[in-house]
Amino acid sequence: MHLSTCTTDTMMHSGMQEGRMTGLLRELTGRVARTNAALAVYLRRQPDHADRCHAQAPDGWARPAGTPLP
Repeated sequence: MHLSTCTTDTMMHSGMQEGRMTGLLRELTGRVARTNAALAVYLRRQPDHADRCHAQAPDGWARPAGTPLP
């Protein structure tokens, strides 16, 4: 399962992403799962958040949503 942390106007911090992923896992499995350790490992495997969302963007400019990275 992969959830992008980029949104059109803002970026989610890891705590918000953990909450969203926990909610999705609950919907998919129909039960509450203990996910903190698994999500901590998952989040560490993702590329650096800022690099993915704003790679090579000039100062003061945010890359529009859906713009492919170079």
